Amino acid sequence: MNSKTKVYILQALLVLGLTQLAPGNPPPGATMRGIVTDPSGAVIPKATVLVAGPNFRQVIRTDERGSFAVAGLPGGEYRVRVQSAGFSTFFKSGLVAAPGYATEADAQLTISQTRQEITVTE
Repeated sequence: MNSKTKVYILQALLVLGLTQLAPGNPPPGATMRGIVTDPSGAVIPKATVLVAGPNFRQVIRTDERGSFAVAGLPGGEYRVRVQSAGFSTFFKSGLVAAPGYATEADAQLTISQTRQEITVTE
């Protein structure tokens, strides 16, 4: 290999390395995202979302559009738990995340059945 070829290879590797560090590039790994809604389809802002998988655990809140996203997930199988006041807890497991891809994890929460007892004594 002559010196010109070596220089071209070195330049190509340098450019490739810099593009991986450039702002705006997504983090390596998988992304999990979803929208949390109620039975009528209305979004639920500020719901608590737990994304857990192999050597990974993150708790986030949905935004004002009921959306959430977690980026940079290692590949593997994940589960999601979603909670919000007045609603039953939502669970979903078996979600597979692959680096470079987005996994959808939408959640529709059901209204929780609360029971209230009042005891009157004299």
